[in-house]
Amino acid sequence: MINAALLAAVRGHAAACYPQECCGLIVGEGDSLCYHPCRNSDLFPARQFTVDPLDWVAAEERGVIRAVCHSHPNRAPQPSAADKLGCEQSGLPWVIVSVPGDAWTVLTPSGFCAPLLGRDFVWGVFDCFTLVRDYYREVVGITLPDAEPYSYNFWKNGEALYEQRLEAFGFIRHGQGEELRAHDVLLIPIRSTIANHAAIYLGDGQIVHHLEGQLSRRDLYGGFWQKNTRFIARHNALC
Repeated sequence: MINAALLAAVRGHAAACYPQECCGLIVGEGDSLCYHPCRNSDLFPARQFTVDPLDWVAAEERGVIRAVCHSHPNRAPQPSAADKLGCEQSGLPWVIVSVPGDAWTVLTPSGFCAPLLGRDFVWGVFDCFTLVRDYYREVVGITLPDAEPYSYNFWKNGEALYEQRLEAFGFIRHGQGEELRAHDVLLIPIRSTIANHAAIYLGDGQIVHHLEGQLSRRDLYGGFWQKNTRFIARHNALC
């Protein structure tokens, strides 16, 4: 699927974008393949990538998209959990190159499902709200609706986004005096007046949550978390 000329084009793009991640698409034009470089429109381009939507459309106008490419600056090309999830969602092979260096690999969809515990934090891919979504699908058996991507630091703009989203997804708000049940979602403000962190109550005084810069994990529900819970959200199917 990838020949020397395509690989050279990806590596050249990776070098030009370094130390940020490059991204691009391999496109089939008739009987030939070409590399279509794209802009990385991610908020954190030094550690992750998002193909600019306009560049994706432009690639589709050229031909059939056959693969997604991106670089790993200063690290090996081994796929991260976010890479594996993105590969599954795209349904396409992913070509990953290291820069600097010559190492590269191809990742193909294989049915990957990210574990709930031990995830790296990647905003919009693996964060506290995506953990709620995945927990409800995998543990509770409730698939929450798809939603538009949310802006980083939305609470600094005065948006009560998590509250609004949970209400739209069929959750009912309860006060702190409500007795907790397993699968309740707890909304907690951290250095904010707006709830900007979500955790799931597991029962037996434990929660599972995902803090920025840390792995998703279990914690005891007490101290800061209990004291600062703004409200409890319970899905109407569990009421």
